[in-house]
Amino acid sequence: MVQIIMLTLPIIGIIGYYTDTEWLYYLCSILTLIATLTMIFSKRLSQTMFEIFIALIIGCWIISSSFIDGLLLGSCAFVIISNLITIYKSMQIFHSFQKKYVDKKPDKEKYQSLSTILNKPTDEKPAKEEKATWVLKDERPFTQEEIDAIDTAIVVASKNGRSVQFTMKSGGMTFIPLDNSSNLNAGELIDITKATLITLGKQGEGDIYRVKD
Repeated sequence: MVQIIMLTLPIIGIIGYYTDTEWLYYLCSILTLIATLTMIFSKRLSQTMFEIFIALIIGCWIISSSFIDGLLLGSCAFVIISNLITIYKSMQIFHSFQKKYVDKKPDKEKYQSLSTILNKPTDEKPAKEEKATWVLKDERPFTQEEIDAIDTAIVVASKNGRSVQFTMKSGGMTFIPLDNSSNLNAGELIDITKATLITLGKQGEGDIYRVKD
């Protein structure tokens, strides 16, 4: 919701400028400038993005022949561009995240539903057999890019037990089963910054993934 507002404000501000609706232009563009300055002072902008911000201000200053308008319009243009870049990166991360950890399928199958993946036979093995045959291959924390791409992570009930439902900022959802050692119940949020992703392997079988809190 915040990202939608931050994308809408500068667009409305630019529309207000070109339609000579001064109150709308100044209201939206000043709020956008405040948000941009907040990101700068909180050191949330990389050096490259800061240079883009300065370049946009100079460009808008030249076009509008006014430093104030250049500052306000440059802030609006910068927020629009930075939000579009964030959305694009989130979509890329979402697709790679889903492909790597969820959409494991034979080459002959182009697509496979999440429900099929969550209900695959390897997950339906009795607990005793799984403990005896499946071994831990890898355990790692979620990367910062993955964390930034995830909006919420909540435990949900599924046919084969509990899973973590990841709602992505770019839209869409991804499901990964929750590790049996977790004490979280359906409906509880999981702190993805503290959770880890574990990979289990067994000879002759494809890897399976679990979220461990």
